[in-house]
Amino acid sequence: MSSLFTKNKMGLRSYFQNRILQKKELENAREKDLKNLLSMKSLLALISVETNEDKEVWKRYFKNSSSNFEKVDVLFYVVEKSVNALEDDKDEDTIYTHQLNLLGGLKNNDRTAVYTDYPYDLIIDINFNDIYILNYMFVKSVASLKVCAEQRIRHHQSSDLLIKTDSAEEKQKLYIDQIFYYLQQINANGHNKT
Repeated sequence: MSSLFTKNKMGLRSYFQNRILQKKELENAREKDLKNLLSMKSLLALISVETNEDKEVWKRYFKNSSSNFEKVDVLFYVVEKSVNALEDDKDEDTIYTHQLNLLGGLKNNDRTAVYTDYPYDLIIDINFNDIYILNYMFVKSVASLKVCAEQRIRHHQSSDLLIKTDSAEEKQKLYIDQIFYYLQQINANGHNKT
């Protein structure tokens, strides 16, 4: 009986989450803009990771690989349950399970607005654990260009650019390199060089 209740509860939760995402997608009146990577000045990456150690690896990666951006923000969701919730709450660029409400949104919505209201030139979805709060932020963001892997499209109909690769989930850094490579091929007027 309890497993049936849990199944229905998860089904209802998913239903409400999908409804919220659809509503936010329709409400979002952002300006889309496909431009060359070198013309972009701001980047937001939404990343779900298994552990805090994975988070540190990604921080170094983005710090070293994105020299042309003036503003680079990386927002993490750490799947691993943390031992020290008080310390975690001080980490502004990371979301943990205990910070979420019943539907999977942030208990403190002010943190969401910091990322969703800023007009980033580029937002990259690296949320292969399919974490609702990161999906919500992707959909609600006013970024000019939203990019995700093709296999994530069912969660992001609002994506502007789909990267078609068989191994995005297993080779996430290659997936990002493909995004950067493709955006470098775009002329300033928005047409592909090739």
